[in-house]
Amino acid sequence: NVGSLVSFRYVGEGKGLPKVTPFPQTLSEVGVFADLFLLKPGEDFTEFKMNSPVWLPGVKQKSWMKIPNGKKIKFSEKEEWAFPEGSIIVHHFDTIAGVRHETHVYWARGDGRFRAAAYRWNDEQSDVQLVKSSTVVQLPQNKSINWFSPGPERMVDAKLALIGFVPQFNTRQLNHGNQLLDWSQRSILNKRIDNADLATLPRLVSLDDVSASIDLKVRSYLDANCAVCHQPGGPSRGNFDLRFATDLVDQNLINAEPMAGNMDVDSARILIPGEPGKSILYLRAARSDFFRMPPVSVHGAISPVLPLMEEWIREMKGNN
Repeated sequence: NVGSLVSFRYVGEGKGLPKVTPFPQTLSEVGVFADLFLLKPGEDFTEFKMNSPVWLPGVKQKSWMKIPNGKKIKFSEKEEWAFPEGSIIVHHFDTIAGVRHETHVYWARGDGRFRAAAYRWNDEQSDVQLVKSSTVVQLPQNKSINWFSPGPERMVDAKLALIGFVPQFNTRQLNHGNQLLDWSQRSILNKRIDNADLATLPRLVSLDDVSASIDLKVRSYLDANCAVCHQPGGPSRGNFDLRFATDLVDQNLINAEPMAGNMDVDSARILIPGEPGKSILYLRAARSDFFRMPPVSVHGAISPVLPLMEEWIREMKGNN
């Protein structure tokens, strides 16, 4: 009961089980990039943007996907999308300084789940090898930030993914600019999308979106970084719901009693309007020890959501 999560990963195949497809040992073997060292993807890959990806300090992300010819993504307004078997999705991470660090590849199984592997660039940027076992390393040229490198996974489920491979391929993340409209016109979605839909479909926002309200920014961050645990049926001990699709008044946050301790704060609640110092949601996010949230964080960096969350909670006082 220390507030931490531990992941057990089965790595054996066992006797009598069918053989599984081995993971490529190098990124070149994956076949994503026509020119690996210019980071130029093949013509059948499409770059895409995410509105509010999981916060990972010290890196910047680029993403591409490939959908097999004639196949379509199973669209859902609220749930995770199901990519057709044979689809490949890539998240590439450079450090803020522009040093290539790691490339994550997802192979769609066709049932909403994925095989996934990470490939780490060497210091000379001349080779990209499979990460064979989960490990924590320091970011290149920024030794103050730890980075979790996930080992190969044969079954990644978006409903259970907490760290490393976190596939958030859904409408609220991918309703960015005119992406959905473009994909609909190219017939890679199984639903027709028009301009009117773009305005009504859910859309997360980034913390640095100057046109978005504080409420949208904080709730987008909580959905991307916390809702996989904090939702009905999730693995957390709390009984509140941080999903973006759930209205704030129905999230069981405001004045709700904490189930996993009050952090030695008298009269603490999950969220008390106007009082971030008594709101466990804020206090846990601000911790740097094993009481911090999310508990899977290894980097020790202070989340950029904190000042916004504090203001969000303070502003609630006049609205409740």
